[in-house]
Amino acid sequence: MKHTLITASMLLLTCLTSAVSLTQRLFAQEPDSAASFTYSDSAVIGTYSLMLYGNESSGQTDVAQFIGSFKADGKGKITAGTFHQYWWPKGSCTGTFTGTYSMGTNAAGIVTLNLSSTEKDCGADPQWHELGEFQFRIQLGQQGQTMLLVESDSSTAHLIGTAVKQ
Repeated sequence: MKHTLITASMLLLTCLTSAVSLTQRLFAQEPDSAASFTYSDSAVIGTYSLMLYGNESSGQTDVAQFIGSFKADGKGKITAGTFHQYWWPKGSCTGTFTGTYSMGTNAAGIVTLNLSSTEKDCGADPQWHELGEFQFRIQLGQQGQTMLLVESDSSTAHLIGTAVKQ
């Protein structure tokens, strides 16, 4: 058990270190021309790659990772989302998602994702990470080219991550 806890802690630390480095690069100083840019739903348009990771808040050693992609229409709607979910030590699965988003002029907003899967055991653990609705606070950078996501719903999981326009 001690080895398992150490391995899970090392994996989470590696993920967090990578996320900090990636976030620093993604949200680096924007050019002066960005000062006149007005953020709105229309700043989020096109295809994005997504990476989320986190853990369960009850002190268990479960670690989750999501990767995927989605399309945003510039009008507050997310379509064509696909994901691969891995949570240690439970296993992995794939699925799809849709969603909505709303942006403020300060580049901050909210996104809601609705995840589903046809795989029998995907999200089947009632203690952690059921599929369904997830809500995130988001912060855009580089005129909508990058996005930082922090889970803000009442789930026991805490996911954070980034999305980058392709």
